[in-house]
Amino acid sequence: MKLKQILFNQFNQIHVKKEEREAFKQLDTYLETFFPNVPAIAKRLWEVRDSNTEHVLVQHFGAFDSCNLYNLPFHTRDNKWLARFLRHYTENNVWFNEYMQANHQVDTKVPNKMIPLATVERYVATSKKFDAKRNQYEQDVVHAYVKNWIDLDANDFFYTKERKDEFKKDLNYDQIFRDKVCLAMSFLGLNQDSVEKSLELNANLWRKNVMETAFENHIKVAYVKDFKDPVKLAERDENGKNKLDQYKDCWLGLRERNYYLKHQAVIDKLKLATPTMKMSLSKAKDLYRQQIDILYNVEYDVKTGKVKEYADCITK
Repeated sequence: MKLKQILFNQFNQIHVKKEEREAFKQLDTYLETFFPNVPAIAKRLWEVRDSNTEHVLVQHFGAFDSCNLYNLPFHTRDNKWLARFLRHYTENNVWFNEYMQANHQVDTKVPNKMIPLATVERYVATSKKFDAKRNQYEQDVVHAYVKNWIDLDANDFFYTKERKDEFKKDLNYDQIFRDKVCLAMSFLGLNQDSVEKSLELNANLWRKNVMETAFENHIKVAYVKDFKDPVKLAERDENGKNKLDQYKDCWLGLRERNYYLKHQAVIDKLKLATPTMKMSLSKAKDLYRQQIDILYNVEYDVKTGKVKEYADCITK
């Protein structure tokens, strides 16, 4: 009797593992269309923007818990919620079934079995493929949010247009922009690592733009007579650049390097550092000296240590 029970248990475990492998394979197939793409995410974020603040807060604190795409951004790290939603998706997505059958990826003669919730929970908790898709989805949410902010300059679910306009006037707008995007994404509950990665992978959408805005804000308060003198401003160097262009090159170069020093870990991990980011300390000091020379129309005197206090501000 004891031997029979042991053999039965072993057989049952093998059967369960086989069933689970089949279920995981089936869930892998559904996963291909489970997470929405960037255009669909942008639409959903726009709908969140149009909702009232109370509704958004209810979602954020978990009371509004129904399984739908509208609530997905608030639950990317809630495995139990994701498992319920994925199970609901496999049972109710008629369009997906038709699509898969039309592409001969589902055997129409063998209907899909209802997958137990416990199995879906194990899948969500352990599947590397699911985790990769989730990370990509979170990065796509950041992509959509940044693009909406830059392109539309309108209200969103976290900031009003008026608040964004205030940020845009700040001397450190480039730093503020990145921090505020991270704050909005943390409100949704997105993984910080995914947010950081997405900001760097999609730097072309925002970084140059917001740094140039920060420079424009800076130049409004900078004491530079030559920048306001049409005759002086008309003077060009060998590259055809006037004083303002030269100063801007120096300022943006140093800004980019300092940005790298602050976010070096994620940039290096993704291997996205630019040559400007990687400039040596000595080159950075030279660039800063050029900037001071242009700004105050003086020659930097190494021997006397003139404006040395500025050059020494360049960090290693």
